[in-house]
Amino acid sequence: MQEKLTSGGQTARTAQRHAMPRPNSAAAAPSRRAAADRPLRAAVLTTGSELMLGAMTDTNSAWLSARLAAKGVETVVHQSAGDDLELLVELFADGLRRCEVVVATGGLGPTEDDLTRLAAARAFGRKLRFRPELAAETAAYMSRRGFAVTANNFRQAWTPDGALAAPNPWGTAPVFCLEAPDRLMFFLPGVPQEMKNLTRSWVEPKLEAKFGQRLGVVKTFVLRAVGLGESAVDALLSDLLTASENPRLGLLAGSFETKVTAVVRARSDEEARRLAEPLLAEMERRLGPNCLGRRGQTIFEAVGELLAARGLRLALADSLTEGRAAALFSQATPPAQLAGAISAPPERGGAIERLAAEELGADLVGILSLRPAEGPAEGPTASAVILAAPGLSSTKAPGPGGLVEVVRQERRLLGA
Repeated sequence: MQEKLTSGGQTARTAQRHAMPRPNSAAAAPSRRAAADRPLRAAVLTTGSELMLGAMTDTNSAWLSARLAAKGVETVVHQSAGDDLELLVELFADGLRRCEVVVATGGLGPTEDDLTRLAAARAFGRKLRFRPELAAETAAYMSRRGFAVTANNFRQAWTPDGALAAPNPWGTAPVFCLEAPDRLMFFLPGVPQEMKNLTRSWVEPKLEAKFGQRLGVVKTFVLRAVGLGESAVDALLSDLLTASENPRLGLLAGSFETKVTAVVRARSDEEARRLAEPLLAEMERRLGPNCLGRRGQTIFEAVGELLAARGLRLALADSLTEGRAAALFSQATPPAQLAGAISAPPERGGAIERLAAEELGADLVGILSLRPAEGPAEGPTASAVILAAPGLSSTKAPGPGGLVEVVRQERRLLGA
């Protein structure tokens, strides 16, 4: 039997493989009760070869994910593709198959390499349709700004058949979305300011109208652990990391700390805090003095606050991080509390300690250098002045068990 061709030369059989979910599809449309209980997930897709070549940084994905989280939609996929029609077809089809909400940016301009409209039509087996009202909006926008309208500007007035289209008051590219019973897929310009304005004025109201009570908030709470590497934190919290689904926990290692994140889905900020509280309290208990608490402070800010509270001045001697820690400390510590910072290669560590103490006239000398561990620090305030170098990966210094000590000398002065 001869196969009927759709737009772009795609066969009907191929188009069916990528078709939008239908109301009578058992796989794509679960029971209403099951759908209502399931958290909304999002895919954020960015297009453009300039992103693939490193010529431009993708800032759209992070911004969109934060806006979606504020509505209770958790972004679980970030994907990008260059200006390749077949790749874009697969990208769009996969995004909508995985998630209830998809936001794609880029590729809506008037040039030959703006392929989003055609890729969206092919991905879901639809024809492209010319929209005279969108062409008129584009022409009016160009005229208001004194630009001549060329024939290729009217490419932007084509959208997939059945798409809900809207003009773009901030640019020449109209936007559109495709809808299924439990899905919404938005196509926005890649220009950040246009994308942000359209998200606020068009995308978010449509999400509220479509999903209503399923929206809420996705909040992230962060604990910072110092003096412990990522593997040590994992060992202390492993049962919580695997057992908790909401909040969902994760670890993120850094040069001077390990972050523990708790991502909570809830109806409101208040409910999110209530759900997170028991787990946060238990993690604080297990991490003990190595936990800086929930205020979001870095180790440098915590030490700076202690110094300010006691009117002490600190000189920082850094022979470990090539000045990175000194720079962070100087940014976080009140100017009156930082006498100065000196950086030198590791082999000159002892010399800069003496120089910091003698020349800068500080009450305390903070040492950042690789030293053998001397066992657990004593006292409940030790974590405020001791850092671990997790895995020593950022220092390139050999040997396990090293400690990076901050305010090693006269540490008792910082005690409660």
